[in-house]
Amino acid sequence: MIGKRANFLMYSPSISCYQTDLMIKAQVDLHIERKLTHIIGVLAMVAVHHFCPIKITWIIFAVLGGPLIFFDFLRQKNEKLKTLTPKIFGGIMRRKELHGLAGTTYLLAGSAIILLLFPRNIVSLSLVFLALADPLASFAGIKYGTIRVLGKKTLEGFLTAFTVCTIAAIFYYYNKRIMVDHLLVVSILSGFIGAFSELLPVGRLDDNFTQPILNAIFLSGLFFLFGGAS
Repeated sequence: MIGKRANFLMYSPSISCYQTDLMIKAQVDLHIERKLTHIIGVLAMVAVHHFCPIKITWIIFAVLGGPLIFFDFLRQKNEKLKTLTPKIFGGIMRRKELHGLAGTTYLLAGSAIILLLFPRNIVSLSLVFLALADPLASFAGIKYGTIRVLGKKTLEGFLTAFTVCTIAAIFYYYNKRIMVDHLLVVSILSGFIGAFSELLPVGRLDDNFTQPILNAIFLSGLFFLFGGAS
């Protein structure tokens, strides 16, 4: 089905924005390609941030992310680019992104803010939560969700986000020897932070922007309380 949609987009240069809009997936679709792209892309950001000096990290982010953000803003003013975009990125776009900024732009903006304001360990763990919580909670909510807790968010999605963030926190804290005297407690609390940041809406702001910032703020409090910042 994805291949047919891509072929149709490729060989239909006269396609209207309305017709294209019907073929791009919506928020309630599973959209496996987008979820995998999100997970791999953000985890790659974590690896760069973890292994590279901060100056090199900024250079890599600017070189790779800068053109994407520039193109995303440019297409808002250019109808030809707006029509071309789904032909190139249709497999990972959502319907709302046809007529607005892409989630990647918000994600890069939120990541840049925490990279600028927070310590390395908090940034890394915030991005790990961003990589895993949102796509896996969305998958569980769409596939198995029956109990609504907030808007379209489900209890099943929340519990999935909590579980994966808790497991990720255990591995991260143990590997980095951070707060290991309280490993289970801080990991469970970190799991709640990751799940809550995924669940909580902040006005009309895109969750790709708000999640890393909320993660970093709440994790900073946790690190302060349990001595992880020392």
